[in-house]
Amino acid sequence: MADDIQQRQRPLPSPPPPSSDRLREPGDRRPSESWPDRKAAQIRRACRDRDLDSLTELATSARGLLSDRLRRDAWPLLLGTRPGPPDGSRPSSSADADSPPSWSELKPHHDEDQVRLDVNRSFVYYPNDQSEQQIEKRKEELFDVIAEILRRHPRLCYFQGYHDIVQVFLLVLGPRLAVPAVTRLSLLRIRDFMLRRLTRLSHT
Repeated sequence: MADDIQQRQRPLPSPPPPSSDRLREPGDRRPSESWPDRKAAQIRRACRDRDLDSLTELATSARGLLSDRLRRDAWPLLLGTRPGPPDGSRPSSSADADSPPSWSELKPHHDEDQVRLDVNRSFVYYPNDQSEQQIEKRKEELFDVIAEILRRHPRLCYFQGYHDIVQVFLLVLGPRLAVPAVTRLSLLRIRDFMLRRLTRLSHT
């Protein structure tokens, strides 16, 4: 998935058709169908079938997951998160009283001042097709996503560069889906870089 994030930021020229037969399917070699079209169909099928092995292979092969639309479907599956309600609201429940408080009601995290400084320097190079007002909105969304994760998991510490990671997720998934995705990434994949004290890992 890290490879796919890098490829999103730096598009590559169209590669030749993949050599792995696993990425090919019977009947998908019509002359009128391009290699990206075939790969996109395979990605959609892997998402539909929740075939994580195939999806991982597709994500780490040439040109990654091809487009943000496909990434929007694939990344939550790869990270093990589930999309919420389509309108962004919380699901209705008789146990609303037991719902966690809004992140804005939680105690501010001690790293939020640094987060704000880094967020203010974000969105300089991309996206480059939005107005200044839209960019300012993006910055507020970026700060909110990071602040929510840190406030809900106060043992995590911010590191410079974390905002760049979150920015990519925000642009692809939007703020609602970015929060659970980046939360899972932070707790399971990059947690050791976000602890107050870096400890040497032992491998047994």
